[in-house]
Amino acid sequence: MAVKKQEAANPLQPVSVIICARNECENLRRNLPKVLGQQYQNFEVIVVNDASEDGTEQLLLELKAKHKNLRTTALTQEGKFTHGKKLALTVGIKAAVNEWLLLTDADCYPESDQWLKGMHQSFLREASVVLGYGGYETRRGLLNLFIRYETCQAAMQ
Repeated sequence: MAVKKQEAANPLQPVSVIICARNECENLRRNLPKVLGQQYQNFEVIVVNDASEDGTEQLLLELKAKHKNLRTTALTQEGKFTHGKKLALTVGIKAAVNEWLLLTDADCYPESDQWLKGMHQSFLREASVVLGYGGYETRRGLLNLFIRYETCQAAMQ
């Protein structure tokens, strides 16, 4: 999903990609390089580490050393206080420096290095919100079949 912070959409508008992650180390290891490798001139990727306990912090430090457009922020777990994804999204949005925000999840990955350019084309239609479709990987099992069917149905509506 992409959201416009304010008015104005110029060609190749700078974009902030926001990813919230709670114990998503393996998904980030697999998918974050695909997001960071987009063929787009001006974008940042903000990963909000939502009190992960699985090595996410170390992975993000390693990736930050290789990618100057990767920024991170972290939330800590305070005793019994639990916060949902809304707080992580809010922190990511506030950390963004660009007007255009693109929100995605750690378990999602772009199909090509042109994903940001494709989303940008929709920004230019003077929309304030752009929704993107995310397919579901084919795996064996009835649950996977049902999820893919439901995802397809939702995409057609």
